[in-house]
Amino acid sequence: MSKRVNKRVYFNFGKQRNLENNFQGRIEEKKKDQDGNNKELSEQNLFQKTNVISVLLGYLGDRVNEVQSKEKLVSCSNCEGYLNYKSKIFDYEQYLKKIEEEDQETNKLKHKNKKIESQDSDLEDEDDEDDEEEEKEEKEEKETEKEQEKEQEKENKNENKNEKKKEEEVDQEIVFLKKNDLKQSDHYWVCEYCHHSNVLKNFSKDFDQNQEMIVDYLIEEAKTTNSNQEEETITVFCIDISGSMSISTKVKDGELDLSKFGKQKQTNHSYYNYSGKSRSRSGYRNQRYTRQSQMQEQSNVQEYVTRLQCLQIAVGNQLEELSRTSPNSKVVLVTFNSEVTIQPNSVDQGIVIGKKQLEDIEKIKEIGTNYNLTQTIKKSSASLIEKLYSLKENGCTALGPGVLVSIAIASQVPGSKVVLCTDGLSNIGYGKLEDTKSQEVDQKIVSKQYDSISQYGKNSNVIIDLITLENTDCNIEQIGKLSNLTGGTIDIVKPTELSTRFTNIMSNPVVATNVSVELLFHTSLYAYDDDDRKVGSRLEKEVGNVTRDLELTFNYGVKENINQKIINLAHGKIPYQIRLNYHKLDGSTWLRTISEHLEVAENVKDALEGLDYELMNQNFMQKAGNFALRGNIEQSSRLLKEQQQFYNGIQKLPTTKENTLQENVKDFDTQSSKWEIVINQEKSNIEKNEKNLNTNTRSRRKDKIASFLYNSTKYTKKN
Repeated sequence: MSKRVNKRVYFNFGKQRNLENNFQGRIEEKKKDQDGNNKELSEQNLFQKTNVISVLLGYLGDRVNEVQSKEKLVSCSNCEGYLNYKSKIFDYEQYLKKIEEEDQETNKLKHKNKKIESQDSDLEDEDDEDDEEEEKEEKEEKETEKEQEKEQEKENKNENKNEKKKEEEVDQEIVFLKKNDLKQSDHYWVCEYCHHSNVLKNFSKDFDQNQEMIVDYLIEEAKTTNSNQEEETITVFCIDISGSMSISTKVKDGELDLSKFGKQKQTNHSYYNYSGKSRSRSGYRNQRYTRQSQMQEQSNVQEYVTRLQCLQIAVGNQLEELSRTSPNSKVVLVTFNSEVTIQPNSVDQGIVIGKKQLEDIEKIKEIGTNYNLTQTIKKSSASLIEKLYSLKENGCTALGPGVLVSIAIASQVPGSKVVLCTDGLSNIGYGKLEDTKSQEVDQKIVSKQYDSISQYGKNSNVIIDLITLENTDCNIEQIGKLSNLTGGTIDIVKPTELSTRFTNIMSNPVVATNVSVELLFHTSLYAYDDDDRKVGSRLEKEVGNVTRDLELTFNYGVKENINQKIINLAHGKIPYQIRLNYHKLDGSTWLRTISEHLEVAENVKDALEGLDYELMNQNFMQKAGNFALRGNIEQSSRLLKEQQQFYNGIQKLPTTKENTLQENVKDFDTQSSKWEIVINQEKSNIEKNEKNLNTNTRSRRKDKIASFLYNSTKYTKKN
């Protein structure tokens, strides 16, 4: 399966027809009636919260059973919906029969209209005769009766006009072929989504109509015939070796394997500002320090390990694992402090990007794209591990240039990955977030620089995973864009937990690039975009790179005043189609179509049966995260209130047996408490910005808040 969905959609044709059908459950607040009492939320508005479809994009890495060439693609000339397994194909005789039925219906309608016009004319004639015969009798009474009759006639005429108008509206949506549109050798098919009839030429009995729900179409062959392309992707470990990476952390006995560092005793390193003045980043960078060492002489004395040592252990474990599981893949080790170094292996030479080149982004990209990487990890692991454990911490933090060259190297093979690990603010070179002298930088320029790096990563089909350390300041609000736009993850972890997190990242590989999603709904439904706007029955979204566990949610709604005849044509099942355009890692281009339907629920109780509450929670997290990231805290707050109202309201309705409602209400309560913290923090930032309108001071999100928001936009059941 490549999607999850709440299977039933609720159409209300009753008295509540005038209520707004809002797909994402924009549940209205309780309104007061004439007596001042609170009205309960309507069932219709309450149920709209469940109109969610989820697309499991991670399944793009799997090949489905049904594979067709692009020549098999047949689309509707009206809505561009693709011919699917439910579409019926008719021959010329059926076409003639349908034409005859259409003519009969048209004639009946004309006859009905003529009859109505004739009756209206007769009524007028009778009124004239009555007026002549009874002209002498009680004129006042007759005039009154005549006025009443005319009013009634007007009402009848208006009703006839409205009925005729409705029929015309239906005819506009349900389009059939005209006479002579079809030749005897042709066929036609009716689109499931808009009911438009389409000519199908060159049809033969050997035509293989798709009988699978999920079909892959090969659009363009791979440029290379390499079948091991996925194994030969590039992984770049881009790691911080600046001075602050020497800060130590307590480690329990046996918690980490320290054997790689020899038999030397572990040291507790603490740093002090030589001048005694408070500086940025707690005085770690570009200052004179003194080191106070506490040597362990007793076995029962607590051991310490530096941040860099934790990182060395984590990366070293991954190098060993990759050499076993993906021996044909290639791995590069990039380090950054006051300069950026592409570390050498047993064959490939290293390159140092000095301070003078740290602002030259074009030169940095050129170095990366032209870097000749020949060794596979199977052959280079030993030399890389040796180089890894020889690294020493010192200097500043050239994070921006380090990431740029890492992306450029990884871009040589689409679908490659950059794993970035840092413990502080970039303070030298392109993308510096603080200045080593004045501590102040232009935030607008910095923001544009990280937007540029992020877009470069996305366009290069490279995923960037970001790992930062607890109790450090990295400005995730800016560097988090690197992961968010490229489809990567963001984590804040303890140094001793780096190994576990690296393992999780490496177990979530890239499965597809250049991914875009199209959703086509039945004409009775409409979709909403990321800005909470109705976009009709069709929605397109660019995704970019996709990893194994990526899942996106989309919302839809029921059109108001939809004609019952349209629903009848769907035979109680409302179709929709998901189309995924993507590139596999071997460079081939594919289109995956998923043709499914929603069942029409006759009442709210049936509609609530089998609801996927986790899906609705996931949808909330993704939408609220998107709004908050863009600074629209009011929309994010509104969604939180709506979701809370939804659970409060749904518990009062007759839900079905043995559902997981209570469990998911509890889970949402946990989530909502985190969101309230986020919302309050964001409101505080807005207030600070308003107070500092006349200054250059800008309030930015704390790292924990920023990472929470970025991760929310990719929230899945797994998370």
